[in-house]
Amino acid sequence: MEENIMSETNNQPDDTAVSDQPAESTDMGATDSTDWKAEAEKWKALARKHEKGFKTLSSELDAIKASQMSEAEKAVAEAEARGRAAALAETGPKLAKAALAAEAAKAGVTLPDDRFINFAPLVSESGEPDTDAIASFVKSLPKPNTSEFTQDVFKGSSGGSGSKVRQLTREDLSRMTNEEINAAREKGQLNALLGIA
Repeated sequence: MEENIMSETNNQPDDTAVSDQPAESTDMGATDSTDWKAEAEKWKALARKHEKGFKTLSSELDAIKASQMSEAEKAVAEAEARGRAAALAETGPKLAKAALAAEAAKAGVTLPDDRFINFAPLVSESGEPDTDAIASFVKSLPKPNTSEFTQDVFKGSSGGSGSKVRQLTREDLSRMTNEEINAAREKGQLNALLGIA
């Protein structure tokens, strides 16, 4: 019997053996004429169709099971359903709030205070955060103003920090007359000494 096993194992082809035949060459220059977007849409449509069929059959199966339940089993099932609904009602908005905060942080926007947000539309029927509704809500929020204020509000009479006016020092003032000091103040050359930002 041992000889039969040995002869069988010796007759099997060795996968690690190197073939003397040249490998088939693939034409790398050939273009793929498949429309991948159309293929993806086709498979998405089929998945939706089958998902709808699955939900229909699942609901029919649940109805059959419910019709065969005793009164005690029906009461237990109803209590479980109420408990599940209460748990989802309590945790769903919390999960949506966390998902909303994460999405807002990723988008770089600031959320309004929680008391101004209705989280109910952001929760799906299953109690999970509705990612599409959350993304839509975050997109509706205003983007933060990232441009800096560059307008020189002090331009004219007092200069300002935005202007490129040379600032005078106390030593410069010691050599100036009152009229020259007033003229320098009007040009904004004393803003640093006066603490005007």
